[in-house]
Amino acid sequence: MHLFALLMLTLVANMFLLPARSQGQDWTRFRGPNGSGVSAVTTVPGQWTESDYNWKITLPGVGHSSPVAWKDRIYVMSADPDKATRYVICVNAGDGSILWNHEYPGVVHHKHDLNSFASCTPAVDDEHVYVAWSDPAHTLLKALDHAGNEAWTFDLGPWVSQHGFGTSPMLSDDLVVISKYHEDPKRADGGTPGESFIVALDRQTGKERWRTKRETDTTSYSVPCIRELASGEQELVSCSTAEGVFALDPQTGREK
Repeated sequence: MHLFALLMLTLVANMFLLPARSQGQDWTRFRGPNGSGVSAVTTVPGQWTESDYNWKITLPGVGHSSPVAWKDRIYVMSADPDKATRYVICVNAGDGSILWNHEYPGVVHHKHDLNSFASCTPAVDDEHVYVAWSDPAHTLLKALDHAGNEAWTFDLGPWVSQHGFGTSPMLSDDLVVISKYHEDPKRADGGTPGESFIVALDRQTGKERWRTKRETDTTSYSVPCIRELASGEQELVSCSTAEGVFALDPQTGREK
C-alpha cells in the first residue's frame, strides 16, 4: 500500500486509541466528521517519529483509500494493481492485527496512471461499512457489517471517464449518498456516458430513496457535506465542473 495510507493507519490508531474512549472520535467518512478534516482529539502530535507509533503494518496491494474508524476498528480499501482485485480490510485499532480481509475479483481497465483501483474512502456507522468501486460495466456500492458479512449491493451502472473511479460515499441521517458524474463524450475513454446523478439509499436495505439528475461535463469526484442553516434546516452541499456549487434537500434530493 502507498506509504501515505500506511502512515495514516498508524496515525488513526493513535487518534482513536486513547485511555478513555470518551476522549476519542469516530472518523466516519472521507476527511472525517462531515468532511471537515477537523478532529476534536488533542493528543495527536503535529509532527511524529517512529517512536510515536503504536504499531505499523503492511497491507496488500496499493490504493488511495483513506482509513475510517469506528470504535476499536479501522477500515480501508486496497487493490492489486495488476489484477484489479479489491480488498476491503478491517484492522484492530489496538494492535494492528487484520480482523478480516475480503477480496473481490475485478476487471482491469483504463485509468489515469496516478489513480488506483481502490480510490474510494469507505464510510462507516454503527452497523455497516460502505465501500464503492467501478469497472467498465458496473459501479458497485456495498454495505458490509462489522463482522465482514455483506448486507447489500447496489449497482449504479457503468462509470464512463478518462481517469477512472474516485468518489466516496457519505452518510446523512438514515441515508448513504454517493455521486456519479460521467465524462463528456468528447473526452470519455470509450463507452457512451449515461445519466449523471446523485443517489441516496436506505442504509439498512440499500433501497433507492431518491435520485437527482445532474449535468454531465468533466468527471467530478466531490463528496457532499451537510450544511445546517440558521433555521435548523439542512442542505446537502456538493459541486461539479458542470454546475459549480449547489445544494439539495438531503431527505428528498430536491434542489434548494
